[in-house]
Amino acid sequence: PLNEVPAPIGRISLSVTSGSSREVTVPKLVSSILPDYPVSLRRRGAEGKIVLGLGLDRRGRISSLDVVRSDILELNASTIAAVQGWVFQPARRGNESIDFSFRLTLRFYLE
Repeated sequence: PLNEVPAPIGRISLSVTSGSSREVTVPKLVSSILPDYPVSLRRRGAEGKIVLGLGLDRRGRISSLDVVRSDILELNASTIAAVQGWVFQPARRGNESIDFSFRLTLRFYLE
């Protein structure tokens, strides 16, 4: 419809939490596609965080991924699907690639 109010602009921010020691070089995100933030949820005013627990293997590939906390349950499946495709440089201790676990928080918010 012509007189329909446009949906607010949605943004997604990322933050990483880990308990890594100083001698560990944390993984670097090489490639990512953010999950969809659907118009229907933005019109409804849905905002919040999804916290994921991620494990990376020595090659930087995701070996485990689970939802630790979610404020927007409707976004869980698309967020998991998007993050599963992300590519990381592996974590390192000295010159050796290592397994690494961390929490990734995606914050969905409206402008």
